[in-house]
Amino acid sequence: AGGNVIVSRGGRAVAQGQLAGGAATVRLAPFASGDHELTVAYSGNDNFSGSSAKLMQHVAAPALSVADATLAHDDDVQVELSAASALLVAVDYRTVDGSARAGIDYAAAQGTLTFAPGQTSATIPIHISAGAVPAPRKSFSIELANASGASILAPRATMTIVSDDPPPYRTPVAYTYDIADGVPLRATLYAPAGGNGPWPLILWIPGDAAYDAEAESIAALRETARGYAVVSIGYRPAATAPFPAQLDDLGDAVRWLRANASTLGVDPRRFAAWGAGAGGHLSALLGTRGDVQAVVDWGGIADVAALQADALGCSTVDWNAPASPASLLIGCPVEQCSDAAAAASPARYAAKGNPPILLMHGGADCFVSPMQSERLYAALTRAGVDATLRTIDGTGHDDAFWASAAAFAQVESFLDHLLKPPPRVRAVRH
Repeated sequence: AGGNVIVSRGGRAVAQGQLAGGAATVRLAPFASGDHELTVAYSGNDNFSGSSAKLMQHVAAPALSVADATLAHDDDVQVELSAASALLVAVDYRTVDGSARAGIDYAAAQGTLTFAPGQTSATIPIHISAGAVPAPRKSFSIELANASGASILAPRATMTIVSDDPPPYRTPVAYTYDIADGVPLRATLYAPAGGNGPWPLILWIPGDAAYDAEAESIAALRETARGYAVVSIGYRPAATAPFPAQLDDLGDAVRWLRANASTLGVDPRRFAAWGAGAGGHLSALLGTRGDVQAVVDWGGIADVAALQADALGCSTVDWNAPASPASLLIGCPVEQCSDAAAAASPARYAAKGNPPILLMHGGADCFVSPMQSERLYAALTRAGVDATLRTIDGTGHDDAFWASAAAFAQVESFLDHLLKPPPRVRAVRH
């Protein structure tokens, strides 16, 4: 047999080849994804009649994916296409904050990646902020969306920021300061890398809306580079032990830390409590109980019963509902348990002798209204307590401001004034 074989699609020839030894081979350009009906026709010759047949060709869409990565400095993140495409492929990407914040820990990135026909890899340039103090497992995400010419197999990946520089603290040591309900309660100490103490101690009080002490980020760790020891204190969660269990645990931790101060290398006369959100609320309670020498409260609750009345118009929380964070903390709906609500309100304990307190609150906090810190500030100043209130206009409960140099500068000035001794001046006789 001899003659031509012609392959057509939609009535248009796309390839042809000569029969040789009874067979013909044709090469087709890549098709776009989908189903394609081809017609394969033999032209015939003097000895053989022409003929044709239909062939269905299915072309799977190539798939886009981005993988988890660890970044220590500026780097390119790879986005892969599973197979070459005959068509242009495009996909949108953007970075999404996690414990790492855009503008603080890395530069936000957003745009569209394009893959030329035949291209199977493209990169997203990521800029990691220089000079950031290391913190445990800070991360953000990269998301892919709105792909054309391809499907998205893995639309989201986690980028974990690490540091090439050694941390400013020694290997953390977790101590058991008490056992409550059969569960060990931990205090994890981060001692400065340099010197031997005794150091002033920052008690970092973790916590989120569930009051469970599971928050990963420890903002105070950067202060180890400035000569402070930091201890992150665990406590019983509200889900298993309603208030005042959390405050009782923190009080036990403070007593344990003071009793073991010489072994830990900390100064028992220079303790500060610091927390954000739930941690700020508990820090203020700890301070008004007289357990520490200074308090830093970032966006904490001050008067439980007034939470709903104080809420901004952007709030999505019904604080009086049985499932609100405040109701879960005290173990009953806020409106039905006025005594329990009062017991969990630091504004009710403002009294002469309370330690100095720095209150910082976002002016656009849709979760805990800035009115809460205003209530605590008013109660403290009426009692003659050294209190400072900083309301940050336009800032929300979890905005990037809380990881900024401006936020830390105010805290550092406050703590240094109270907990760092002034330099000694040697007397000189003239």
